[in-house]
Amino acid sequence: GSTARTALVSSGQAVLLTDQSTLQGGPITLLFDGSAAAERALAVAEVLAEPAGPLHLLLWCGGERSAGQLQTQVRELLATASRVEVTYHAVTEANLLPVLLGETAGLLILADPGGKVTDEELELLLNRLDRPVLILR
Repeated sequence: GSTARTALVSSGQAVLLTDQSTLQGGPITLLFDGSAAAERALAVAEVLAEPAGPLHLLLWCGGERSAGQLQTQVRELLATASRVEVTYHAVTEANLLPVLLGETAGLLILADPGGKVTDEELELLLNRLDRPVLILR
């Protein structure tokens, strides 16, 4: 609610929003759009995914790049020695919120969600999710 909104507005770099949840494993989900912020978030997600479980990438196809182009970019960015299991799912503005709400357990990472999720959608998402959310700017 208002505490999360205040944290988001006042945070310069990153904010981790969680209630009683802890990072006890499960998939890590990252919304990836190919931006510099998304690349930084991918590096964080890769490190966190190694001990926690698989990495589920939601490829944002609402911009200029296709899911295939984004998937190629991800493969080039992940360390060659990475043992992280990665799954991919293309999302657009039309299905982003339902897909995010349908994801199960684990950490959700959003890199600079401003262009993909409205403030109202982000607030709705944070209120309805029962999992930790890491927002990187």
